[in-house]
Amino acid sequence: MDDIARATEGGLIPVASYARTSQDPPQGDARGVRHQHRINERTVREHGCVVVATYTDNARNATKDDRERPAFDHLLTDLHRGHAFTAGPLRGVVAVADRDGLRDPYSKAGLLRGAASLQGAVAEGEMRSRRVQDWHWSRAMDGLPHSGPRPFGWQEDRQSSRQGACPCIGAL
Repeated sequence: MDDIARATEGGLIPVASYARTSQDPPQGDARGVRHQHRINERTVREHGCVVVATYTDNARNATKDDRERPAFDHLLTDLHRGHAFTAGPLRGVVAVADRDGLRDPYSKAGLLRGAASLQGAVAEGEMRSRRVQDWHWSRAMDGLPHSGPRPFGWQEDRQSSRQGACPCIGAL
């Protein structure tokens, strides 16, 4: 890591800050990713780094393989190149997901720690998904509607349809 530490003036390691949330609050203010970037800034100061580029995937789920995360893909490209397009050299990433401190991903120990961290994150995502599915199933068994936005044509109780809400119903 000593070679990396000398990559910038003052010995600060140039890193990227990555933030991702699955959902944005109803206000649409990107509060979650802002919060993560703020934590990342604090973390880099504690470890002698400096954020030179930020990558943000707001309201992007990451628990399914088919989800697109354009900022993450861009980050991987820049890391592979070792250079952020407008920010210069790039020697690492800071993200809220892993708070185990600095890790050299090119060393065997760093790679093993990263793999263990990733395995834990995958297990947590699967467990959270299972809990949500169980919660929805339990609500359905009680005859309760889903918890999302009220479907078009339904009353506020989400169980009674509005008369005349859709003129095509009953016209067949």
